Formats: sequence, C-alpha cells, structure tokens
Amino acid sequence: MQTYSDPSASVKMTRIGDDEKTAIYYISDVTNDVMTPDAIERKIVGAANMDGRMVSARWEQERGGSAPIRDSAMRVRGLTGFNAAGVLAWGDKIERSKGYSAAVEQGRVKLIRNDRWNSMFLNQHQGFPDQVDHDDMVDAASYAYNYLANYAPVSMGSFKH
Repeated sequence: MQTYSDPSASVKMTRIGDDEKTAIYYISDVTNDVMTPDAIERKIVGAANMDGRMVSARWEQERGGSAPIRDSAMRVRGLTGFNAAGVLAWGDKIERSKGYSAAVEQGRVKLIRNDRWNSMFLNQHQGFPDQVDHDDMVDAASYAYNYLANYAPVSMGSFKH
C-alpha cells in the first residue's frame, strides 16, 4: 500500500476590484491535508459543487505520466459545466510566488479570521522558502493569486477566466 506524506493544500481566494494595482484579495479558507489522489479529486469536485458554477476551480496539473488523462477524466466525471481546469506548473515555487508575495507586501491580501487555519497558514509563509518542510499552502495561494490577477511569466501568456 502506497503512503502519501506530502500535504495537498487548497486556498479559496476572492478578488475585489478590477484594477490589478489596487485589487484586494481575500483568503476565506485554507486546507492542508495528506490525501490520496482519489481523495484529492473528491475534494475538488465537492468544493466545486458547494461553491457553485459561478466560482472558478483550478488545481495544479502534474506533468507527465497519467496526469493529463486523470485531469481530463475528473473534469468529465464530476465537473461538467463548471469553470474548472488543471493548470500546468511553471517555474519553481519561488518564481510562482513573486506576484503573490508582492501583493502581500503591499497589504492587498487579507485573511478572513479563522482559528482552524490562520496560524498554520501564516507560520508556513514566515518560513518560506527555506525554513519549512512543506510549502504547499504558499504554493496554493500563489496559484490562486496568479489565476485571479492574470499573472504569469511573459512566456506563458495569460490565463483564461
């Protein structure tokens, strides 16, 4: 039996404002759990169904192997009619976090107070990138920010909303 030790994080983020330089990003929920691939799929589909079809769902699509097939099957099985898609990773976690990090430093990322995840989330951010064993919550927040802010390296083009 295969065991999984690396947590899978999710971040629910909302953007308020149309101007990229002044938009505020609210993080209203964070999870960080060790799960099997099937449990991750159930979690994504469950969250999408709970949030509704007006909310975009994005996840990191692993490269290679059966990942593209699994990603496609998940969208067909549980997410038909949703604005849902896997996003291929680009760069490393530090590179992906640059836009998000700048928005945090500018005070444009806000956390909704929640005793379940706030301290764990902030502790991981304080140790990023060198002083934490796992940085999945930072990476998930970076992906969410990059999607909502339409931020990507020049070579990547722009995300479709």
